Amino acid sequence: MQTVIGGIALPNDASVALHERLGFEKVAHFKRAGFKQERWIDVGYWQLLL
Repeated sequence: MQTVIGGIALPNDASVALHERLGFEKVAHFKRAGFKQERWIDVGYWQLLL
């Protein structure tokens, strides 16, 4: 089985909606895992099994 993994800087409602509409399932959520535009952000991972 193959898998596709998408990482999303959160919050990002539009990207989450797109991934879930395509069949991705949220599998992880890391709080304050990245630093972007001078602030700490959460990062979520979505998975699609092919």
